[in-house]
Amino acid sequence: MRNSEAVLPDTENDQIQKEWDAQNYEQVAALTGAKLLDEPLNSRNLLYNGIANFYYALTLVNQDEREGHLNSSIHSLRKLLYDPPAGFQQTIWYILGKAYFHKGPYYYDLSEKYLSLAEDSGFTADDILEYLGVIHLDYGEIDSGISYIRQAIQNSPRAVLFLTIAEAYEEQGNTGEALEYYEEALNRSEDSFLRQEASLGKGRTLFRMEEFDRAQEIFEAIIDRNSQSAQAYFYLGEIFAEAGDMVKARAQWREAYNQDRTFRPALERLQS
Repeated sequence: MRNSEAVLPDTENDQIQKEWDAQNYEQVAALTGAKLLDEPLNSRNLLYNGIANFYYALTLVNQDEREGHLNSSIHSLRKLLYDPPAGFQQTIWYILGKAYFHKGPYYYDLSEKYLSLAEDSGFTADDILEYLGVIHLDYGEIDSGISYIRQAIQNSPRAVLFLTIAEAYEEQGNTGEALEYYEEALNRSEDSFLRQEASLGKGRTLFRMEEFDRAQEIFEAIIDRNSQSAQAYFYLGEIFAEAGDMVKARAQWREAYNQDRTFRPALERLQS
C-alpha cells in the first residue's frame, strides 16, 4: 500500500490522503494519531497510522525514535488483525512482518509468521523472500535461507543479495559458490561499502582456498583504497604467517589492532 494500492475513503476530509500521496509519512502518522485519540478503533486511521509509522521509522537514525515508531506501527496494525478493512488483510500481515523484522532478531519469529501469512495468501512484494531469507540465515538454516534469497534474486537481482548469498556460502564452507557470488556482487555494484565487503569476502575465500597470491593482491588493493581496514591487514598477516615470515605477519596484525582495538582476531594473534 505504498503508492499503487487502493486506499480507504475519508468522507470528512482528504488531508491524510494528500499527505499520503506526497509520501509525507511523518505527517500522516501525526494526523491519524490525533484522530485515534477520539476514535481509537477507526479502521482507516489505524491502517494509515500503522503503515505511515513503519515507513517513517525507516527514515530515522535515532534508535529510540525509530523503535518508538515501529512500536506505534505494530500497535495500530495488530488492532486490525481480526477485523481488517476489506482488501487489506494481506497488506497488514506484510507491514507487520517487516515492522517486527526491523525491531531485531528477537522478533524474527513474529516477522516470519506474518510475512509467511502474506506470502502464502498470494500477496506479492519483491522483498518478502529477501526478508525470509535473512531470517532463516540468522536461524542458522543456511540452505533454506539461500533458497529464499535465490528466489528473491529472480525478482530483483541486486548486488546486496548476491553478497548475502556469498556470505552464507562462505559460512557453510562452500568456497566455490562463495567466490562466484562475491565476484557477481562486485560486478553488479558501484557502492564503495558493498564493494569493500565483497572484496574482503573474496579475499577471505581465496585465502581458505590457499590461493595466497590472489588473496594478497585483493587485501593490498583494499588497503590502497581504505588504509583503515583492520580485516585486510589481519589477513595479510595470515598470508605472511603461511609463508613463514612471522616478522611481517606480526607487523600486519599489529596494524590491524591499531586500526580497530575491538578486532579480537588480531589481538589474539599478537598474544599468541
